[in-house]
Amino acid sequence: MIPAVNALKSSLNSCGVRYCHWKSNENLPAALNANTDLDILCHREDRQTFRQILGEHGYIELEDVAFTGHPGIENYVGHDPETGRSIHVHLHFELTFGTPFLKEYVTPWGPYVLERRIIDPDSGVPITDPTMELFLLMVRYCLKIHRYNPIARRSYFEGFLEEYDWLSERADESELETIAHDLLNPNAAARIGEVLEGDPTIRDLIRLGNPVRSELDAYNTYPSWSTMPMALARKAFRGFGKLNREFLNRPYPSRRKLPSRGVEVAIIGIDGSGKSTHLSSLHEWLSWKMDVNTVYFGSGDGPSSLLRYPLKKLNELRSSSTNGDSTGYENRSADKLVASEKTNGGDRENKAIDTDESVGVPKAVWSILLAREKRKKRRRATRARNRGMIVLMDRYPQNQFDDINDGPLLQAWADSRYRLLKRIAAWERDIYADLEDNSPDLVIKLHTDPDVAKDRKPETPMTNLQRKSEVIESLAYENSCVVTVDTHRDIEDVLKEIKKTVWDVI
Repeated sequence: MIPAVNALKSSLNSCGVRYCHWKSNENLPAALNANTDLDILCHREDRQTFRQILGEHGYIELEDVAFTGHPGIENYVGHDPETGRSIHVHLHFELTFGTPFLKEYVTPWGPYVLERRIIDPDSGVPITDPTMELFLLMVRYCLKIHRYNPIARRSYFEGFLEEYDWLSERADESELETIAHDLLNPNAAARIGEVLEGDPTIRDLIRLGNPVRSELDAYNTYPSWSTMPMALARKAFRGFGKLNREFLNRPYPSRRKLPSRGVEVAIIGIDGSGKSTHLSSLHEWLSWKMDVNTVYFGSGDGPSSLLRYPLKKLNELRSSSTNGDSTGYENRSADKLVASEKTNGGDRENKAIDTDESVGVPKAVWSILLAREKRKKRRRATRARNRGMIVLMDRYPQNQFDDINDGPLLQAWADSRYRLLKRIAAWERDIYADLEDNSPDLVIKLHTDPDVAKDRKPETPMTNLQRKSEVIESLAYENSCVVTVDTHRDIEDVLKEIKKTVWDVI
């Protein structure tokens, strides 16, 4: 049991809260180690106390997106700083069953189940009695399984058998009969007994489902005629949500979101600092139970607009033809600047660079498209944040240094003798200034020594790494919380610190 879950258990027990882990207790060790959900049933009269304890332990209530929630069920997420794991508490104040994706029956069985709870000898956590859990398992799955859709029917039945075998070895058959007569009509109770005779089959569960639905019809949330259309609509909504999360990455939450507004987190660092690795780990960690939107603000390997894509491919071909010494318009400009500063006639070379001719047509087109693209991505990120999503940003634009580190690229035209060029430079500068003024809630700077980064990214020029390292160290985002993380440690320790920093902002 991880420390954060153990602390929560101790507080609940000391306050006398009536609760139990009510299903899938075969996998209780995995749940207590935050490898799967904690399915907790709490007595309705103790719900305020339970919520208060969750708040005291730093748990955040997540809000179900419209068309996805169920009555009497709340979701909370916590964080264990020692292991870096997320904890999902699936909190039930009512026992809900029914058609997949809908759960239309809200039963009053909660207090009855809690009266029969026992204490798990290994963890000290209250759990449902195996006999009670076996009864609930039969009810849950007989309502899931229908005569149509044989593929889903077989899948549900296999899930039923996995738990049934474990519970049937521990359950008391005579006590199960008592529970069935207490909670169901005689016909349904008799069908429960038939399931226990020999090996259960899909047909047994289908035959059990009819009298159980008849018994639970008084607790149905929806008219019976609307159950199947609503379940199919919810299933379709969830399918579109999965498609969006895995491929489209649009700013629309489809599962759970933060209750008020979302949070924006950007990670910046030189090449080889581990930005992509840590962002991928953060995404996996947060998207387990929350809606996450990712935004790439760089100009290299990440996604680009359709207009800039052809130029990006041409630039990659040009870079490969020069043995990787050229890594893009932005980096080449930075190398020029560094080289000129190192010469004795530094002022003279800088002036040569800052002429109209120093920005060629390809770079000008690239820079205009890139600025437009970053403005569009910033707006998309804002929409995602306003809708309660967590936004993870790979890099973030700045307006303090030109021609490097996601800064403006056309400022050589700011003092041009041509009015059009000056207007283009001012237009670009305004975009980057607005992006910097609307910086994310949290900016994480990954501190990496250029020599270490060079070992990780040998294709990147050392002068570029050194210059970028100086720039990142100097960058200031006045409207953001800025945290510097030292990456010269074990990657797991670095990731734990990053997760803790992000969780403190959430």
